[in-house]
Amino acid sequence: MKVLKRIARLAATLLLAMSVATSAVSVGAQAATSATASVAQPKASTKTGTYQYNISVSLTCDTKGATIYYTTDGSYPTIESNVYTGSIRIKGEAGKSVTTILRAVAIKTGYEPSEITEAIYTIEIPEEPVIEYMEITSNPTKTRYNKGDELSLSGGKIVVSYSDGTYVTLNMKKSMISGFNTNTAGQKKVTVTYGGYTDTFTITVVSSSGQSNTNINKDYDDDDIITEDTVNPRISGTAIKGWGNIENALSQIEEGNSTVIVLNESPSVPADVIRAAAKNTLDLTFTVTEDIQWNLNTAEISTKTVPSIGLGIRTNAISTLETPIREMGGKEAFRLHVNSDNKLGASLCIDLDKKYGDTYASLFRYDHDTDKLVLVDTQRTTATGFVTLVPDESGDYIIIADQETKIIGDLDNNMRVNAFDAAMLLRMIVNGTEATRKTDFDKNGVINALDVSKMLRYIVNH
Repeated sequence: MKVLKRIARLAATLLLAMSVATSAVSVGAQAATSATASVAQPKASTKTGTYQYNISVSLTCDTKGATIYYTTDGSYPTIESNVYTGSIRIKGEAGKSVTTILRAVAIKTGYEPSEITEAIYTIEIPEEPVIEYMEITSNPTKTRYNKGDELSLSGGKIVVSYSDGTYVTLNMKKSMISGFNTNTAGQKKVTVTYGGYTDTFTITVVSSSGQSNTNINKDYDDDDIITEDTVNPRISGTAIKGWGNIENALSQIEEGNSTVIVLNESPSVPADVIRAAAKNTLDLTFTVTEDIQWNLNTAEISTKTVPSIGLGIRTNAISTLETPIREMGGKEAFRLHVNSDNKLGASLCIDLDKKYGDTYASLFRYDHDTDKLVLVDTQRTTATGFVTLVPDESGDYIIIADQETKIIGDLDNNMRVNAFDAAMLLRMIVNGTEATRKTDFDKNGVINALDVSKMLRYIVNH
């Protein structure tokens, strides 16, 4: 590199000599000066380094009257290069790493050219934040319609979460809506779409009886936006707020510690926050409300494939049909809507109420396509009614509390199906016991040897 700089300096000297060959200036006097003095090396205002934004670089020279020549294309500067007249703009490109080599030389008649200054700038501008998911945070006020009523979106809100951890809350507008139809009576699923993501809410259409049930509240204008430019979660018991500060704090917490993060209505947790916690293997608790929390242990999370996770929960206007609930038996203890798929298997901790203490809490997801409840998880509640369950995907959920589990075949209520259950089922068959939901393993209305056979195959495969 030193050899190249020397060659470049000699080249600059040669070109300078050629450019002043016809000058009337005394060559002897210049030669005497050049043999004893060199132009001061130019100075760059910005140090070599990596930046996440475009920068401006100023060049200065301590030798009065010197002219600075520079390049940004990787070549070495001569008097044929750009003449410095003002700040040099070094630009990057979003989503890419762009490296620029700035070289400069200062020249003055009668002096040797300066040493070449070199600065290397890498510009890594982050990609424009992209939408990671969208979810409904508030259903429209009006969800019950008479036949022929027009759509009303008053009160309906969605939140849009971006890859940089920011989000905005938007009022629903008609251009987001599909599936709205009041031509026939019944429950209808209405789809809200934004940025390629969808969520749904349910309306009920009843036969007209007199005047329509119109909503006197006006709809929001299409462009009405409730802006929340930055999320404001915090670490409980500290003054640490905002995802960036939380990420830094988690990266410094000792291995195995527990940390409680109050979401403050933030719908998602950026991947960088989870990645920071995964490096130290932490127990994280994300507080949604006083009665609802998410728990996540980062021990088995790969720091290379961490996604942002959605932890949004809605507890109002949850649609399920009453018939399948009654068929399950037990008591309805809680309804909720989970806004996003549970990509990392976080546990949902809910304080049901003391009246549901020491019972079995079964978490069912409502399948809107089949109008059936799908059992997702069953756990025993504490004496005060606290339970930890794991939802699997976004959707409407209901928790049913009972003195027995809702797991088909779990006859001894130990929350698993095994050989003891098969033995109990055989005894029931011998005694002529009537089929129930839990004993009718093949769902044909009777209990017999086929139920035992299917149960045994299930036990072997699980």
